[in-house]
Amino acid sequence: MLKFFRKIRQNLLMGNKTGKAAWPVGKYLKYAIGEIVLVVIGILIALGVNNWNEERIGRNQEKKILKDLYQEFDAAAIELQADLTARERYLRAAKALQHHHLTNEPLNLPGDSIKSFMRDLLSTRFYSTAHPILDDLSASGGLELIQSDSIRLVLGIYLEERNRYTSVEEREGSFTYEQIVPFFSKAFNLSYIENDLMGSQEFEQKLMDMRANNQFGSLIQFRINRVTIARNYGDRVMTVIQSVLSHLEKELNIR
Repeated sequence: MLKFFRKIRQNLLMGNKTGKAAWPVGKYLKYAIGEIVLVVIGILIALGVNNWNEERIGRNQEKKILKDLYQEFDAAAIELQADLTARERYLRAAKALQHHHLTNEPLNLPGDSIKSFMRDLLSTRFYSTAHPILDDLSASGGLELIQSDSIRLVLGIYLEERNRYTSVEEREGSFTYEQIVPFFSKAFNLSYIENDLMGSQEFEQKLMDMRANNQFGSLIQFRINRVTIARNYGDRVMTVIQSVLSHLEKELNIR
């Protein structure tokens, strides 16, 4: 491109050489102006090419980030669904035990179900999906690489909801391990249950013996409350995850 402009300038100068009114000072002035114009044009073209190249690189980098985020949140949705499914089991076990406590109706658990029932009654879960891409972008300010305002917004909402959910899970876990597990460990030999050595009749009898303990009913009620709160917060996080995936699918043209 510069050679093209330079050739035009030289042709103009050659034309001036043949003109009768051509002055040496005017010739050199035109030559200097031509050089300046060529330099300016060259700089502008170089800047334009450089800006275009940087924009292309930035766009490719953004697309890779969005793809990586999509994979992260797709895995997060699977992990969180496992959490929510487990908490539904925890609630069913706690509510069944509460119903037994309040009505004196037998649980009627078969012997091979006692272990799984007690696991659901005494277990907890923690949403532990790793987000290396999102956490790194958040810590380094790299979220600005994402041009979509709506994606940046929903990612910020997710980070806030995830932190709240983590706090709720920690409180639920502390209550379970510090209150529920010690209480039932005194009433049951959990190793005995874990190895399927307790029959239904013995299990029911031990539950009957616990009826007179007021702490029994209170702990079951608190267990229900804690699990319900954690499940509700988990539902909120899942809603945000689905929103993130929807925005990413739209941006990446994923059908």
